[in-house]
Amino acid sequence: MNCKVFRYCAIFPIGLLHNSAEIVRLEEELNLFGDILQGDYLESYNNLSLKTLSALRYAAVAYPTVEAIMKIDDDVAWNVPKVANYIKQILPRSISCYKYDDRLPVRKPTSKWYTSYDEYPQEKFPPYCSGVAYIIHKDALMPMLEVVPEQSFFWIDDVFITGFLTRSADIVFVKLNQFTALKPLRKELLNITFYSDHMFYGNHKENIGRKFEQRRRGSSTNFYGCDDF
Repeated sequence: MNCKVFRYCAIFPIGLLHNSAEIVRLEEELNLFGDILQGDYLESYNNLSLKTLSALRYAAVAYPTVEAIMKIDDDVAWNVPKVANYIKQILPRSISCYKYDDRLPVRKPTSKWYTSYDEYPQEKFPPYCSGVAYIIHKDALMPMLEVVPEQSFFWIDDVFITGFLTRSADIVFVKLNQFTALKPLRKELLNITFYSDHMFYGNHKENIGRKFEQRRRGSSTNFYGCDDF
């Protein structure tokens, strides 16, 4: 979806589906909004690295002049004016995000994020971004994509995309930890002014609209839309 003022385009990547009902729904969604990018990989949790790569490669080809590319999860809300203003002054050749340092691979076999020593033998991951949201400067995108052939594939997309690729491409990290709320919004937070503090909020996706409306009504700060700037 395009916004004439902020000039951003939203793309929803997805893999190949096997369920006929899901395929029909996908076609309906595509015909209605035209914002779905379907890649040649199976839609599964273990293929998230492929999904993200397909979207980044598409952005590099289809939108080579954009200032930045933002990846955001579907259960995360973003502060449009604050992010737009940030991108105007973004550091060249950088990735901006909630940064993790010295994170350890999960070695518990029953964990969703279990990583075997065969998959990753090192004791620590390189610095990487939380996958809730991150912003890649235009001058960082192609260097990251160019080093993909040098990497061993790793299924945890946050680590692979924002850790392995940024390390190999010598990309600068900008920490947005203080502007990112990873935990879902709660009732007791409604008195906090959303549009004056954070850039990103984790949330249950079915609650995002309701929570924002509650905050807008309970705050003296304007709730800005595309036509307000």
